[in-house]
Amino acid sequence: METVLLGFCLISLALSSVIVLIELVRDRIKHRMVKKQKERVKKATPTSMVVQPSAALTKQVLSEESVSLQKKARSLELLDKQLVALGYVSIEQQLGFINWALNSQRKSLNEIDGKEIRHLFKTIRRYSPAETPNVISPATVSNSAVAVASQA
Repeated sequence: METVLLGFCLISLALSSVIVLIELVRDRIKHRMVKKQKERVKKATPTSMVVQPSAALTKQVLSEESVSLQKKARSLELLDKQLVALGYVSIEQQLGFINWALNSQRKSLNEIDGKEIRHLFKTIRRYSPAETPNVISPATVSNSAVAVASQA
């Protein structure tokens, strides 16, 4: 009886070994095929087609980012001036107005994006008293943003 069990174990071990070997061979074949395919693609693609970013393009992207940051800083400065003209002197008061106008919970003025700044200018214009000469219109803001962009 023991010999029969030993025989089954040996047969089971042999079959398991064969299955593992077959899987290993399949993996090697797959790996070789993938490697050959990569080599074919590499040979077919000339090096002139590989695009490297130029220094001019990098400068252009960086300058566009800096112009965008300058526009945002100028817009936030104008927004601050308008809010002060309307009586929102402290940062907490300004954030209270901004959160009310945007229906949000901002904790800083830097969290506001361009669309929200435009919306704030429109809201300020809508709710500002007619006799307040210091309130800047959204058109003036967009013109000043263009001026900031042209100066850069």
